[in-house]
Amino acid sequence: MKNTLMIGTTRGSLEPFSHASHRRYSRTHARSHLQVLAVAAPQHEPELRYCIGDRRASMVVESCGEARHMLQKQPDVLIVDGRIAFERLFSVCEFARSQCRGRLSIMLLLDPKVHIGKLDLLDVDMVLPLSHDRAELHWWVETLMHTQTFRSLTTQEAVKQLLHATEAKDTLGDGHLQRIEKYALAVGRSLELSPPAMRALRYGALLHDIGKVGTAADILGKPAKLTHEEYQHVQLHPVIGEKIVRPLQLDELVGKIIRHHHERWDGTGYPDRLQGTAIPLCARIVSVVDAYDAMTSKRPYNTPYSPEKAVQTLWDGANSAWDASIVARFTHWLETKEYPRQRYATALAGQPAYV
Repeated sequence: MKNTLMIGTTRGSLEPFSHASHRRYSRTHARSHLQVLAVAAPQHEPELRYCIGDRRASMVVESCGEARHMLQKQPDVLIVDGRIAFERLFSVCEFARSQCRGRLSIMLLLDPKVHIGKLDLLDVDMVLPLSHDRAELHWWVETLMHTQTFRSLTTQEAVKQLLHATEAKDTLGDGHLQRIEKYALAVGRSLELSPPAMRALRYGALLHDIGKVGTAADILGKPAKLTHEEYQHVQLHPVIGEKIVRPLQLDELVGKIIRHHHERWDGTGYPDRLQGTAIPLCARIVSVVDAYDAMTSKRPYNTPYSPEKAVQTLWDGANSAWDASIVARFTHWLETKEYPRQRYATALAGQPAYV
């Protein structure tokens, strides 16, 4: 079943997810208990008012001064409109952090023009894609608001909610996250990682793309080559993902896996241009297996590679894009466990022995 997945030592069957099913869920869980303050650009005030719905003691303001006054009432969630001038955004977020002492969840409606460095400076907890569809935007507010406050949720349940959000955003629905989990744990076992590291690797593999909830849907599903601006927008997703999982109280390694799974061995990756062993080991593992699965899966922007061609591509990028020792371990597992050895005889000819 597509949504059956393993988290920790417990197997849970998740119901097929849809916008409609989550709206039903939201109506029965904590919706009326959250107090929301939204700060909007004047022309977008009706849009944000629609998003927060009919919660009691919730309101939309257009003035940063008024927002500071209302923050003294200790709301649960602050929503800030990313179309507001950055200096004003920063001022409101900084004031909220200082006054609410970590109790407040801050949600940003993301303007694609926001740079990664500025996103880090804002130190928000949640990021949402701006959408011209009010119903869709309202749904995302509901989804991440419930997920991110994590009231009365165990870590496992919170992770399941995040996986629901990721799979709802990813229209491919082809089991990508479960395959990444399987591949990453196979490499982790070959490295004899400790139980805490294996647990972090599992969560990091399952949640590595959670930041894509902040990526515009038309960019995620674009069949043509991305423009420079669109590619910059996509590059925000590891940073967004790290922020989304921060309140989960998971091992900090999980956030590092999510943030750094697109770094490259030669230092030309993103978002922080880490190089070599400065990239966390578990992030290097997810990077390799994620690349393999992307190459061998049907996507709007490419025709799938055969397993042999994908393995050859991994080796072509070893010690430039990927850690060669991880490539060796993963391809060894593929040839001995996942597929008959002979399938890789050509692809692996002349490559370094498994180490």
